[in-house]
Amino acid sequence: MGNDLWGYFASLTQFYSSWFINSYIYYVLSWNTNDLGGDPYWNFFFIGAVEVPEVIIYIFLCRRIGNRRGLAIANVLSGVCLIILVCIPFDKVWLTILFSVCGKFFSSASFDTGFVYTPEIFPTVMRNVALGSSSTMARIGALLAPFVHQLADVTYPWVPMAVPGALSILSGFLVLLLPETKGKTLSDTLT
Repeated sequence: MGNDLWGYFASLTQFYSSWFINSYIYYVLSWNTNDLGGDPYWNFFFIGAVEVPEVIIYIFLCRRIGNRRGLAIANVLSGVCLIILVCIPFDKVWLTILFSVCGKFFSSASFDTGFVYTPEIFPTVMRNVALGSSSTMARIGALLAPFVHQLADVTYPWVPMAVPGALSILSGFLVLLLPETKGKTLSDTLT
């Protein structure tokens, strides 16, 4: 696993950015159901209900391919969904809803996988701090999500979705630089 402090710092920095971006995406998609077009109640239902099959599918997927690859796939596909959302014309309501639901699926999968994978990277003495501080970064991303409309007003309408989408894709590829923990003994000490 590489028991050097610089490696742990680099891993923690990567997790911070991943958790921040993922939380922003998760809550923007959760709270943005009124802007998707169509019935906002059905939109909210679909955005929320997608988490049930996600948990079941991603448990089995991560057992097969490992948490690192599972997290990378979830981050990349969540970002791709956001970038596709930017390109969909306003009159294609069902496409907008479909890619919002898919983005929420992968964002939720990234959250679930992150909760398992983040502590696995660090030794026992750092696990709770790594998970807790990463979760704190996620809460900061969640704090910014309600201001997505104001961001679109002062920049371009595509910025609130495209920038986090691109960062999520980058984060997905950076996750691949982290060590795989599947089938490995987790370290107990820093030395």
